[in-house]
Amino acid sequence: MSGSSLFREAGQALRFNRQRSLLTTISLAWGVACFVILFSYGDGFHFAMRKAFLTVGQDLVLTFGGQTSTQAGGERAGRRIRLERADVETIRESVPMVAAISPEMMMGGMTVVHGYRSQTTMVRAVNASYGRIRNMSMGSGRWLGPEDDLQKQRVAVLGAKAADKLFGEIPPEAEEITINGLRFVVIGVLLTKTRLPTTARRTTTAFSFRTKRPRCSGI
Repeated sequence: MSGSSLFREAGQALRFNRQRSLLTTISLAWGVACFVILFSYGDGFHFAMRKAFLTVGQDLVLTFGGQTSTQAGGERAGRRIRLERADVETIRESVPMVAAISPEMMMGGMTVVHGYRSQTTMVRAVNASYGRIRNMSMGSGRWLGPEDDLQKQRVAVLGAKAADKLFGEIPPEAEEITINGLRFVVIGVLLTKTRLPTTARRTTTAFSFRTKRPRCSGI
């Protein structure tokens, strides 16, 4: 049987069963469309989740204080363990594979004021290396530098939302703010990050850990 006769018979069959042929064609088209949509959605979701995880930090290890679960060194179980600033240097010296390390003190409910505007926000006291650890991306200005740590400069980096509420359209760099009454100079503004669905969105301000910290109850 020649090719032309095959096509002729196929055309006759399609014309004879028009409704069945139409439904079969629609089903095939719908199946292909669903596959493309689901594949695109999965690929986009994977990209968004990967980007969100990278904003938290890459190859990141977090250490928190706590309490002992068993007796150790003659001390009773349940003894409270508090991390100290000296622990940072101890880890740096005893674990050579650590590429960067920074203490982090989070203080909630802090009042940040610029002029007649104020904002109650989360404030973090960190070292300059925190920006590398947490993949901080700057929208403008600069991140904290080693010289800020050494000279104990009162400088701060604002989150994008905090900067918008405190300054509006005014560039925040080189402007003064107060955090619970202590003066700081703004040196930069962070970009807005993609966050995981389970991560709360906070308005954040960061400043050098070596700076004299604002008073906050419970700290």
